[in-house]
Parts: sequence; structure tokens; C-alpha cells
Amino acid sequence: AAPTKADKSNKDIAFVQGTGQADIVTTGTRVREKLTPLEEQYVAIKNQNKDVVLFVECGYKFRFFGRDAEVAAKHLKIMLIQREGEPFLTASIPVQRLYFHVDRLVGLGYKVGVVHQTESAAFREANSSKPFERKLTKMFTRATFIPEDDSFQGHDTQGSTMGLYKSEHNRLLIISETSADAAVPLEGNPKTVQVTLVAVSLTTGGAIVWDTFEDGPLRRELETRLYQMEPVEVVIPDSLSALTKGMILQLGVNTWGQTSGAQDLDRMGCVHLETLPARLFGPEAQRDRVLKFFEPKPGDSPALLEEVQALPQAVVGSLGVVLEYLRPFKLQHLLRQCSSPLGQVLTDAE
Repeated sequence: AAPTKADKSNKDIAFVQGTGQADIVTTGTRVREKLTPLEEQYVAIKNQNKDVVLFVECGYKFRFFGRDAEVAAKHLKIMLIQREGEPFLTASIPVQRLYFHVDRLVGLGYKVGVVHQTESAAFREANSSKPFERKLTKMFTRATFIPEDDSFQGHDTQGSTMGLYKSEHNRLLIISETSADAAVPLEGNPKTVQVTLVAVSLTTGGAIVWDTFEDGPLRRELETRLYQMEPVEVVIPDSLSALTKGMILQLGVNTWGQTSGAQDLDRMGCVHLETLPARLFGPEAQRDRVLKFFEPKPGDSPALLEEVQALPQAVVGSLGVVLEYLRPFKLQHLLRQCSSPLGQVLTDAE
């Protein structure tokens, strides 16, 4: 059947067998039961990356499926297509416009993944009975989107907004806390907490700043530092108190794909918010890993390692979270380029 624009006023939720997620199809459409090999590849990757908008390489195009297609159509101003009987909404862009469109979604606070064909056309021609193998090869967020990345060599960058993010304030911020009242745990929403911040600027060679401080029920100290540091991406533990999380949400964050009540904000400059298990933030779980990472290589100065060893334990724990978070982006090495000394954040009042 000829492709048509999806009828946005008449939708129903249909669960495609084996996807583990809901995708929107036009009400009344009879959906085929069997997925194509390409769709099966998408489902397998999507189920492992539900909060990621996936660009799937298909020949000379990158295609979007399901909820990803809706996001792409809305923000990239491209056509959303529903073919009769097909299980997924779809949309597509030319391969050479990858940089431009990744840039756009990253600027809106989305986490973006690029799924590449991992076989050459010549190999595929010799094995025509099998579909192209595809793998998630790159992921990008506002703090991890570096324009010099090899993924964008030869791509059209006309109209890109990347200049908005090339500044010293392009920071990834890790926030953790402990209750200052032993009688009130974090789940009890304590009024007074001890907050730890670690911020990394990957576009300026991994520059690191940190701070730790006590804060009251209005979280004014945290608010001051958030607006001073201007993070573009924030990582928090799932144990964060409601008062602290409420202050962070005032930044205007995008949490699409993470929870049922996630925010999808339609404006450039949204902060990407990521939530990780609280167990990753414990200094006892991270100290050995952090110290091993910062061990100097032959000929390097030991100054950076000595500074890390002298940091407060909570700060060391948060540095470990930075390493864990950057692993799928393959950017941990940038922290070794960090200039010494590590800087502590000071408020204007100080």
C-alpha cells in the first residue's frame, strides 16, 4: 500500500509481539504478526536502550521506528509514515544529514544512538540470503556530543546548532547526597542534606570541578551552584531526596523514555537527566577503580593521582560514576587529559 501520513487524531496502542514496549499504530489497522529481520534487529537493540532515540542505517538512509519515529517527525520536521498493516510508524533522513539531525535532538536533551550496518555492500552481496548485521556503535548526549567525532567525517553540517554547545560550560554534572540527620534517611525526604557535586567538561579536555556542602530544606546552596555551573547534563542516583530532585527539575530537563511520567520538552537547550542505581555512587565501590584509572603512565606526572587521593570520599565516589557513565560513550580517556589541579567550586558569596 502507498505510504500515508499517520492519522495523529485516531490512534491506539498495540503491543508488537516480542518488543516489550508499546508502539502506536492507526486504530483499526490489521497488523501483521511476523516482524522483518530489520524490525527484529531494531527491537533487540531498542529493548536494551529504551531511553535512546535510535538512528538505524539502511542503505542511503537512517530510519526511525515506533516512538523514535514520532520523536524524529516532531522535532526534525520530517514525515511520519504509517503503512497499512505495518507494526511500526516510520520516518527517515538521508545519511549525509546525520550530524545535523543528531545535533538537533541532542540539543533538545535526548540521548541519541546510531545503529550502523557493520558489513560492506560487497560482503552483503556475497551473502544475500541474510540481512545486514547492525550494531549500536555510537551514543550521544549534550555533554558527550563532540563535533570532532569520527562518526561525522564527510557528513553535511550545514544548519547545525553545534556552536551553542562549544563552550566551557558544556558540563556533565554528577549530583549525590546523604542525609545530615541520622534519624531521617533519604527516602524520608530530610530537610538537611550533605550534597556532593562533580562536574566534567569533555569539550575542554576533561576539566573537572567539584564541591561538597550542607544544604537546607529550600536547597538554596544547590540552586546557586546549579545556575553558576550551567550543566547541560545531570546524573543522579535513584535514591535522591524529593526536595533535591525537585530543585533539579526546575532546570528544564528532558527525561523521555525513562519513566511513564517522563518530560519531553520542545525547546533547545534542555538539560538531559539520567538516573542511575544508588549503589554506583558509594565511594567504597568506586575508590580502587578511580585510583587505578588515574595511575600515571610511564613518563607522566603523579600530580593528578595525588590530588585524586586527597579528595573527599564522596567526591571520589562521584568520579567513579563519571567513569561508569562515560563507558558506553567511549570517552573515559578524556578524564586523563584533565588539567591539574582539580578545581573546587566556589559560590559568588565565597
